Amino acid sequence: METAEHATTAPTGRRRPRRMALLGTAAAVALVGGAYVAGTAAGTPPSATVTRTVWGTTAPANAPGQSLIISQVTIPPGASLAPHFHQGTQVARITAGTLTYHILSGTAVVTTAAGVTTQPTGPAVVTLHEGDVLVENAGLAHWAANLGKQPVVIALSSLLRSGAAPSTPLGGGAAPTLHVDATLTSSGTDLHSVNSNVQYGWNHLVGPGTGTGGQSVGTDMQGNVSYTSGSGGFGGFVTFTFTDGSTLGTRMEGTATAGVDSTTFQATMVVLGGTGRYQGATGSGTFTGSRTGAIGTPVVSAFDLYLG
Repeated sequence: METAEHATTAPTGRRRPRRMALLGTAAAVALVGGAYVAGTAAGTPPSATVTRTVWGTTAPANAPGQSLIISQVTIPPGASLAPHFHQGTQVARITAGTLTYHILSGTAVVTTAAGVTTQPTGPAVVTLHEGDVLVENAGLAHWAANLGKQPVVIALSSLLRSGAAPSTPLGGGAAPTLHVDATLTSSGTDLHSVNSNVQYGWNHLVGPGTGTGGQSVGTDMQGNVSYTSGSGGFGGFVTFTFTDGSTLGTRMEGTATAGVDSTTFQATMVVLGGTGRYQGATGSGTFTGSRTGAIGTPVVSAFDLYLG
């Protein structure tokens, strides 16, 4: 990560028309927020250093375990931010320039300067202009680039897990260190329903998996859910156990989206550590999954982890 903790001056270039373009793509997608720079994801190395200025930070009494940070990021022409996510919620407003924003997985909320709100889901590419506002949750994996001729300046309000970096990298565009496919079945649930369409509680899912190189991997997911009409946020912990007895522990946070016939899941993951050959492991990753039926039916799951 290349950052500079000093103030930058936003240009006062000519105001551009407000518009947003959504393009379907299979390419990697990026989130904006921390100044995590790498040319690998965008295809060309950054020509200048991204700068980040912190204007203020506090630990809100009504949000224990989280830090509220007000900051500004400036992305010079030709520079890019590698794939990453934020361990919390971030609101970003483009105050100058045009940003090409790639969503790898998850859903963002975009409100244009004209007041039009959309919720693009990855993979997608969104063009953000001056005055546009972007809301990013912890389950959103993304990268971004400045393809224009003037700096992109972004004003940020971030509510992040205490101690978390401004952005958590996702491999810099490289292949994951560990990929696991698993079909997970509920071994126990404790769910409650209110107001006819709100469901919340916890779900414990387990199942055998197949990891990189064909290795057998036991997968144990302990998740809490908060759904309205089948969609909403979830979070929890996933533990992988390998045939040599080594374990790898992770924390996840994401979003479930209910469709007509199935529900899909997308989440980001942070490595907590491990035992055996994963002793002292660090890193991050993503989870995607789907199920047909109600909570408790099997979830077809895929995990990509980038280990440090």
